[in-house]
Amino acid sequence: MQVRQISICRTPAVWMLPRLSPRRTVLWQLYMCDQHDTLAAQLTGALNPVRRGRQPATGEVHCGTLHDHQPVEDALTLHERMWLDLPDRSGTWVQQLREAALWQEEIGGVDAAALAEIARVAAEGPNDPAVQARVLDLLARTETAAIERRWVAQYGPLPYPSR
Repeated sequence: MQVRQISICRTPAVWMLPRLSPRRTVLWQLYMCDQHDTLAAQLTGALNPVRRGRQPATGEVHCGTLHDHQPVEDALTLHERMWLDLPDRSGTWVQQLREAALWQEEIGGVDAAALAEIARVAAEGPNDPAVQARVLDLLARTETAAIERRWVAQYGPLPYPSR
């Protein structure tokens, strides 16, 4: 399981929305507060908040925490919905990461160097679970940084100390 933080809200989550596969296995679980239930819509690609299937959250989890149980190829889709620009969805997941890194470099994107490093790590062993876990961790860190930059650009300083 990969843990990601897709918002900067530090409010304790009151809801958990699971996304299940057709075989009823958990693909991901999103934790959110009442104010940020639109996060689920972003992940699912819906136009309106997704409330069907949500359950009260248990434990001490912050809003915006995502427990992603998917394979790396499918996790890329969620990253794309939240922040990652994948200009070409064809090819292997490693090729998609390379294309994203090249695109970011071409447009002078802030995440170009991070994505180039992630693509390099991915190429070391695309079928190795340890490499895939490392790639997902690096993607999660880069996503968090992108979300924090977006916050600062829109609202000013972060409401908590930066890492």
